Amino acid sequence: MQEGMYFRYKLQYFQVNDFQPFEIKILFLHKYLDGNWLTMFSVTDRGQTKSANVTLDRYYFTSIEVNPSSRLPDSYLRAFPDSIAWLAGFSYKGQPLSLSASQWGGGYPEQPKESFVAPRGKEIITAPAGTFNTTVVSWKLGQVRRIWVLV
Repeated sequence: MQEGMYFRYKLQYFQVNDFQPFEIKILFLHKYLDGNWLTMFSVTDRGQTKSANVTLDRYYFTSIEVNPSSRLPDSYLRAFPDSIAWLAGFSYKGQPLSLSASQWGGGYPEQPKESFVAPRGKEIITAPAGTFNTTVVSWKLGQVRRIWVLV
């Protein structure tokens, strides 16, 4: 991470709007001496955008402090770290797994191979910030879920 960097992604979360998609944008404004981040956390849901200054934990990106005047519901704030924290159950900074591994885990032996969390190949993505080489990590739970990891 570095100041001025931002994440933007679409997400469906079971605790928000009956699993309907919404967009999260997190702009990293300032890194504190303790490693935590001051961010501008924005959510666009059904055409309406809500934003707040939020301090995020340096390890799991959970919200530590939210601007008290914010009207940003906690369910949106939980959606981001829950998705990142879930993936960190397989690979995290302290014990990273290879992006060329056949699988990271999850699923059950009797389930199809697609149900396991695994790197599935490379893709080039284009975003407002530029074009990036990524590795796709995916799994199938009802439908295929995909996360693009910058290489």
